[in-house]
Amino acid sequence: GVSINRLGLPVKETETVNEEDVISADMMEAIYSGLVPDISFIRRHKRKLLEMAVQAGLLTLLTQCEAAYQESLTIANSLETLILFDRLLPQSQTRQKVLRFIRTNLSEISQHESWNVFVKQHQVLLEEIHKRNEQTWII
Repeated sequence: GVSINRLGLPVKETETVNEEDVISADMMEAIYSGLVPDISFIRRHKRKLLEMAVQAGLLTLLTQCEAAYQESLTIANSLETLILFDRLLPQSQTRQKVLRFIRTNLSEISQHESWNVFVKQHQVLLEEIHKRNEQTWII
């Protein structure tokens, strides 16, 4: 079967989450108690861990999740990453870095399959991407 991802794009069955991608209850409990998982675990589960870190105020985990997103930023995932950080951490430096990456690579990103959906569903973010010369202040 085919499901739909967060951008409204079809996802092949082979891309669906498998059991290895699920964070165990024991690991979640350890994370909430302050344990920071190893970097490979963070890279594999960065979205869920980022959401947990924001929700629970786990600053060390939050910093490592942001770093994992920054190092894995690509033409293909940049729009989805911007949407995520706009929702979870709208004042973050990572959000600003993703914006700069998108602006720098806009000609390639605008050719990607996710662009048309992004343009239709995220007008405010689209306008912000095009405010290339205006300073974005973090207060």
